[in-house]
Amino acid sequence: MLKNKFVSVTLLLLCSSQYLSANGLYGKLGIGYSMPSKQDIKSSSTYAIDFENGSEFQLAIGYKLKNIRLEGEYSSSKYDTDQIYAPASTSSGDGSMNIQSILVNTFYEFNIESNLKPYIGVGLGMSEVTWDMIGVNDKDTVFTYQALLGLTYSINNNLNIQ
Repeated sequence: MLKNKFVSVTLLLLCSSQYLSANGLYGKLGIGYSMPSKQDIKSSSTYAIDFENGSEFQLAIGYKLKNIRLEGEYSSSKYDTDQIYAPASTSSGDGSMNIQSILVNTFYEFNIESNLKPYIGVGLGMSEVTWDMIGVNDKDTVFTYQALLGLTYSINNNLNIQ
């Protein structure tokens, strides 16, 4: 039904994320804000849903060796519906979509002589999408992927902000 429409949620603003910068085991905590796009629903008629902007929480544990990081991430997102578009009408949304994901991420940090280091990464995993709307209470598990691009700022030898 909506399986492929919610595979990727973009995290646009990362408010808090930190990990140890030395090689070895690290932990990461993130709080984000995301803006999902309008989603079309496959059916015999044209339906669509607009979502309000939502929040995201991330928790990750990883291992860093030189310029490579490998981590396991859990994230949770919630979006309330804004508008629901049906063939004959448009109505205010009354419901929500919740996404819980588990991913494995790999990052490459570019080694430049600066406290500010760029990185790229990819993540693969699974997400459970739960709908709670008027007449629809559904849950689906989908393949999830993400592409990551950003900057890491080293505060000191043991603490970074990403």
